[in-house]
Amino acid sequence: MSDPLNALRSSIHSDADRVRWACILEATAPKAGNVYPGVGFSDLQYADFVAAADAIAPCFANGEPSSERSLLRCGKLILNAVTATQLACNTNVNLGIILLLAPLSIARQTFSQIEEIPAGQLQVSVAQVLQDLNTADTADVYAAIQLAKPGGMDDRRMQASESMDVRHARAASKEMPDLLTAMRSAADRDRIALQYADGFEDILSDKLVGTLDRSIRKCGDILCGIQRAQIEILAEQPDSLIARKAGQEIAREAQQRAGDVIDKNHSPKAWQSFDQWLRADGNQRNPGTTADLLAAALWVLL
Repeated sequence: MSDPLNALRSSIHSDADRVRWACILEATAPKAGNVYPGVGFSDLQYADFVAAADAIAPCFANGEPSSERSLLRCGKLILNAVTATQLACNTNVNLGIILLLAPLSIARQTFSQIEEIPAGQLQVSVAQVLQDLNTADTADVYAAIQLAKPGGMDDRRMQASESMDVRHARAASKEMPDLLTAMRSAADRDRIALQYADGFEDILSDKLVGTLDRSIRKCGDILCGIQRAQIEILAEQPDSLIARKAGQEIAREAQQRAGDVIDKNHSPKAWQSFDQWLRADGNQRNPGTTADLLAAALWVLL
């Protein structure tokens, strides 16, 4: 099967391009329960995601070996990107995506002269990036989370655990858990935290990158492939943002309903019914974690 992403890859000349395309493609695909062109939330529209993608892309720009970009720590990159998003949108649009893309982007610098990087090699590199996180990275990530205000329940995304609730935390506090400790404590209920806990094995495995790759190739269309991959990922595991906002029981029901869409061969009627159900409770059933994971998987495929 041919790969529809090949045409885009030839136009990517920096990690800024790669980040921008991954974010825009994820937001543009008509995914059940999410924002996409023509379908928004009361406080969040497709244009916000486009603006956020354009705002954070320069933060990820690859530079010469002596450039400031190449020296950025992971936490500083996350804080810079969240700050840029706030300046552009003044809302939490993409915190989950930023938390995922920052370690991946820094890990990729190890392979700056290699066009295609095997997922296994990238995972080894990103695991090392995570092991090298220090107290400055922890403080910057806590500051980024506080700036994005993930404690609010109106945002599309972000799955902060109680241990990472920084609404009342000081970055300099000795009681503040280091970043990996906090992520590991939340890994069983937060799939973004899980990536930090397992060295991004979850994303880089066949379950996520592989599912998205096969779906895009099978559809022969990028947006259709993203749409179908979302359903398959939701059917495989409950979305942790739904669980956080609506409870585990509702998250498991969403998983079951996604499976029903697959059983009905992704028929438009089945998909529309699922989409309407996800939106029926003030968007509390919005599968935002899955959207973040798809953006990161797109980045990998690009």
